[in-house]
Amino acid sequence: MEVQVVAEKKVPECWRQNTTIPICKKKGSQADCSSCRPIRLLRHSMKIFERIVDGRIRDIVQFSSNQCGFVADCGTVDAIHVARLLIEKHREKQKSVHIAFLDLEKAFDRVPREVIYSKLAGPEKIFVISRVASYPEHYNGWGLYYALRQHGIPEELIEWVLILYSCPKSRVQAAAGTSMEFPISVGVHQRFALSPLLFVVVIGSIT
Repeated sequence: MEVQVVAEKKVPECWRQNTTIPICKKKGSQADCSSCRPIRLLRHSMKIFERIVDGRIRDIVQFSSNQCGFVADCGTVDAIHVARLLIEKHREKQKSVHIAFLDLEKAFDRVPREVIYSKLAGPEKIFVISRVASYPEHYNGWGLYYALRQHGIPEELIEWVLILYSCPKSRVQAAAGTSMEFPISVGVHQRFALSPLLFVVVIGSIT
């Protein structure tokens, strides 16, 4: 299937359709939608293809040394260590230090696709991908293209991100039943192999 997808530069319709399962968090009322985390169930063949695209983009993107989230050989322990060293050094010199903690609620669900695309390729690249531009109604958010552009990602890989995010649809499946299908036009998908990378791309562009 993947060979056919690459040859035709078109994903199967089943890749665009998914089921969203609301998983209740440990806080808040289970009857409140805001207390649930939406998890999208995706095709395994699509996940494999995403991993390939993700790996190729990560080989190109250079993240800030201050970025500890969703990057190799780095995590929250590293961030805590850096913050602790910073505080200790300022205390030694008897200088004040200010640290801000930002909790991004529903961060993945609110990432504007209008920002992501342009952060992957450099500003010297041509903005329009001819294949995608020929079918603008199929693509949600040229800003994602803008985000990807700024990281110097080749147009072909950006096009694949656009294609993978073209016309996504979902149904919500809960204990009470399954909803009607609806389009998804904002955010990066939960459990989507590319989502952590796309999220970091956006964060890196605004920090």
